[in-house]
Amino acid sequence: MSAMHWEARRRQAVLDRRVARMRQTQKLSVETKATEESEMRKPVKCQEPGAHTPVNEFEGLLAHCRNYGLCVADFSFLSAQNLKPAVHSKSEPSCNEKYSAKIENRYTAEDLVANFFPKKLLELDHFLKDPILNIIELKDIHSEINLSVPDPIILTNSHDGLEPQNTKKRKLEDGAGDDNCQVTGTKVFVMPGGMMKSNNKLVDLIEKVKPEIRTLIEKCNTVKMWVQLLIPRIEDGNNFGVSIQEETVAELRTVEGEAASYLDQISRYYITRAKLVSKIAKYPHVEDYRRTVTEIDEKEYISLKIIVSELRNQYVTLHDMILKNIEKIKRPRSSNAETLY
Repeated sequence: MSAMHWEARRRQAVLDRRVARMRQTQKLSVETKATEESEMRKPVKCQEPGAHTPVNEFEGLLAHCRNYGLCVADFSFLSAQNLKPAVHSKSEPSCNEKYSAKIENRYTAEDLVANFFPKKLLELDHFLKDPILNIIELKDIHSEINLSVPDPIILTNSHDGLEPQNTKKRKLEDGAGDDNCQVTGTKVFVMPGGMMKSNNKLVDLIEKVKPEIRTLIEKCNTVKMWVQLLIPRIEDGNNFGVSIQEETVAELRTVEGEAASYLDQISRYYITRAKLVSKIAKYPHVEDYRRTVTEIDEKEYISLKIIVSELRNQYVTLHDMILKNIEKIKRPRSSNAETLY
């Protein structure tokens, strides 16, 4: 064979080897790209306590990138050897635990506003239609005061001559220094009918209203903390959404304070009634004290009905206010980063 023929065969062999290497390179690149895409599409599962966690910040960053669909190659300049492992103290919660608690609080608060508040306002509206809160004759809620009026003291000639210098007169607890207000009351050592009972009808109604008041206070506190955690840091610019968040927090704080005042009102009712009953025992002949007790009972009954109505109205107000401004509450500052690309 001639030299020209051998040279042609050599060139053909070199060309065949180059084509084979190019095909092999293209095949490997396609397989690598498919593997990276499948890895990026894999969801990152929340790990249970005690499970395997990323060894260092580099692995955590890669997991974060895969979770949000970012390209892992963009962070290839980071090296696992240049990053130190992230060590969390046992006493201090990790960042994942903090964000998990924040997300849990968020979904709990949103569920309260969207579902729990409408449910409670319907329950309270139904409670307002209950016969126990629609008594027409307020005499039906009166309770009997089991304190009889003692027999009058008949004075004889031997009792008429009272010695002023030996008689000790006691003043009324709320009396002034006038001599006309110095009255000696009846000494009460024991009640004739045993313990003086409270107004059972009002006590039963109060025991139904108090849990509703406590529930409103607790739920308002939860929603208030959720909105406060959504308030961003103080910056210049458009702070209209931040002002809406602050107004919502102020309204929640006001509702919480009013609900707490309802509990204080109930305790003051018991104290006032107890003082009046002790006055009746001390001065059984004074009818005004007995009438004052019935007036206090009627006033408390009307106040309890108003409290239930206010609780319902507060649920309605909070539900309406938060849902109307839910977008501004969750995103107080609009981001224009999407329009830059």
